[in-house]
Amino acid sequence: MNPEAHKIVKEMEKAMPPSMEYVNIHNPGATHSFLSVQMSRLLVLLAEDAEKSADKLAAQTDKLLGVANAQKQLAEEAGKQAKNLSEQTGRLVGETLILRQFTKGVFWLTIILAVFAAVQIGIMLFDLFKTR
Repeated sequence: MNPEAHKIVKEMEKAMPPSMEYVNIHNPGATHSFLSVQMSRLLVLLAEDAEKSADKLAAQTDKLLGVANAQKQLAEEAGKQAKNLSEQTGRLVGETLILRQFTKGVFWLTIILAVFAAVQIGIMLFDLFKTR
């Protein structure tokens, strides 16, 4: 609160009558002075309360900004991780397709080897029966 406001209230208190006895309808000047001082005191108290509330609000706003900045950093990190995961998924799909082609190749190679093995077994059996 501005120290000048306290100074003004003190000066108004000096101009006020010493007690409530003088404050009545027969002495309107004293009544006006008393009410003015009381109103000034009330305004000063309200201003001090408003200042305290503003300070609390500023502190809470600072905390909220800190939380918002932390959330922003986490969101940026999550975005980077999502991009990285997307890239890795793309590579995994490509490698899976290559592995599928190799698997087909191995399957057909196995079929060909099985056919050759069957032919060789057939030739061996043919030679075995032929020599007997």
